[in-house]
Amino acid sequence: MREVDEIADDRSLLNGLVGDGRPALGTVGMALAFAGGLAIYLGVTRQLLPHDLSYLGMSASEIDRIADGRLMDFMVHDRVAWGGSLFAVGVMYMWLTAFPLSHGRRWAWYTFAVTGVLGFASFASHIPTGYVDSWHGIGMLLLAPVFAFGLYRSRTLLSDERVDVDRRLRLMTWGRRIVIATGIGLAVSAMVIVTIGMTVTFVSSDLAFIGLEAADLDAVNSRLVPLVAHDRIGFAGGVLVGGLLIAAIGLFGEGRAARHAVAIAGLSGFGMALAVHCAVGYTDLLHLAPAMVGPFVLLTGLILWTREAQAS
Repeated sequence: MREVDEIADDRSLLNGLVGDGRPALGTVGMALAFAGGLAIYLGVTRQLLPHDLSYLGMSASEIDRIADGRLMDFMVHDRVAWGGSLFAVGVMYMWLTAFPLSHGRRWAWYTFAVTGVLGFASFASHIPTGYVDSWHGIGMLLLAPVFAFGLYRSRTLLSDERVDVDRRLRLMTWGRRIVIATGIGLAVSAMVIVTIGMTVTFVSSDLAFIGLEAADLDAVNSRLVPLVAHDRIGFAGGVLVGGLLIAAIGLFGEGRAARHAVAIAGLSGFGMALAVHCAVGYTDLLHLAPAMVGPFVLLTGLILWTREAQAS
């Protein structure tokens, strides 16, 4: 009969709770998905956070009276789309944690590392706007050490297996290529949005929808434009990370769950963007074109990828 001390679990409490780092990374994914859902809820209910109102020195009802409510509509459209992108990133992070990283796939760990660093670094792009969201900053400060700890601990999971990327690209099926192209397209779009947010803030169709020029908004409250720029840059950061994740999963991902994760991410990201544009009446076709074409392209890629996987 084995002695009790031979079968006892002698790990420390911390080691037992944090394990190999995946619980920490999974927590980051769930936190981002929750934050995305909260942003969508606040946008749909036309609520601004207390620190936003404090920064502006205005009430939500006062903002809702600007341009007959179209400025609030515009802010809602940015924030709901931002929430959709955060939820998409959270879903794909959870898939990375539960599937490829659990099997020691090095590409999954590096995907976490690269996209995480870019995501956290994107917060710095708010600084030129003049408005740094305190709640956003606190959230980043809370998640960053959890993320870093998860990355550090999960290094022990990595296998010695190396992926021959050149060969994988040469043998790439059309379904995967389309998914990868969609992800890259999203990442490029995000960089354009970041540039707009850090410079002019609005494009011509934005101002046409609101019915005011940026100078008119400045005349009402000089802090309105910086707040809108902050929202745009936040949305762009989510799209950038989401696009890179879709491209990475398209290149390296395997199994039905990989396609499910991309499909859910696409549905939440593109779906929320399209839904909120229609809800507020911002239906400029040129502005909406990427959000209208993107889901069909991604769906086509996923269908082809599924058929190719079944045929192989």
